[in-house]
Amino acid sequence: MRDVSRRLRGAGRLLAAAAVVVSAGACDDPMPKLAGDGGAGDGGCAGMSTPGSDCVDPIRFDFKPTDVDIVGDLKKTKNIDFTTPKPGEGFQITTQGIKLGPSDDDEWCEAFEVPKNPDNSTGAYCITRFEVAMTKGYHHLFVAKAPVGSTSEKLMEVGKRVRCVGGAHIAYGTDLLPIPLPQGVYADVPYYKGIGEKFTPGQKISVNYHYLNTTDKDIIGVTKLNFHAAPCDGLLEMQQFGFYNQDIAVPPHGKQATTMSGTFTQDVYVLDLFRHTHRWGREVPISYYKGPKDGQIIFKSPDYELGAGFHFPEPVLFHKGEGFTFTCNYENTTDNYIRFGPTANDEMCMLLGTWWVANKTELPTTQHRYKWPQQ
Repeated sequence: MRDVSRRLRGAGRLLAAAAVVVSAGACDDPMPKLAGDGGAGDGGCAGMSTPGSDCVDPIRFDFKPTDVDIVGDLKKTKNIDFTTPKPGEGFQITTQGIKLGPSDDDEWCEAFEVPKNPDNSTGAYCITRFEVAMTKGYHHLFVAKAPVGSTSEKLMEVGKRVRCVGGAHIAYGTDLLPIPLPQGVYADVPYYKGIGEKFTPGQKISVNYHYLNTTDKDIIGVTKLNFHAAPCDGLLEMQQFGFYNQDIAVPPHGKQATTMSGTFTQDVYVLDLFRHTHRWGREVPISYYKGPKDGQIIFKSPDYELGAGFHFPEPVLFHKGEGFTFTCNYENTTDNYIRFGPTANDEMCMLLGTWWVANKTELPTTQHRYKWPQQ
């Protein structure tokens, strides 16, 4: 268990490679080379792929994004226009299709490169609104950018996909900077005025996605993201914090409640919160920790999929030493102990959120906290 904890510690630095479609007014979708048929004597693609490998599992990766009409499906129930932003107004990415059979559980990372903004003299994009669309079976989506010149940037090869069970740090290292993003079948989140994320032309972005098929039929997992741009003048970059509770040990056919508190090391504004557990996670109450509202409930997230997020009406100021307390409740319906781990057959207990510095003259510092297994 301790080994798993050490392996996954870097996940806190992300929050959260196949060929990726990068669109800035145009779309192209080349499929990567398949490595044989995966049969005996061929070597197949079992286990962890490595950056730069041409090895792709031909059984799972045999669909293009165009085979799944996400936008068409969304428009059946909502008036959504998920078209590619025009050049200068943003860009769109689409992941390769993953075919999952019944009960399949798979996690991959893809790398892509930010196009040049023709409307900005530096070529940079300042993104203040994100749209996300994911097909059924999504489990999580973590997106991060690599600092220019970093080790992570060198490990990310555009046009390649890698298995990254446990997070993108497994494949790309721990230099990645998390990009606060919504997730779900469809989410559209404009960030607070003056707050956003800056991307330079050629900068690499990691898309880490996890799909779980709980049906008795094959499904295809595809993710689309729209990055909408705004003027860069005066933009204050947002960050993502993560409080990670790994103290999970749910007995067979039993229950557990595990609580963690975390604080900030500088004055910050917080805009939203998101709880992350797996399928055995039940209600997660979240409250203020320390400060004038110590102990006051902010909201209770009822389910690991529906109602997992909360958006403050206005950004809330947290002083240094203040933060959140949250409790993850579990109900184990299996014959085995369930502990912390990276797959959908394990469990997690996380509180994530979007923040930025309260004092514009300060540089942001990493705001991740951990509670390690106690048994």
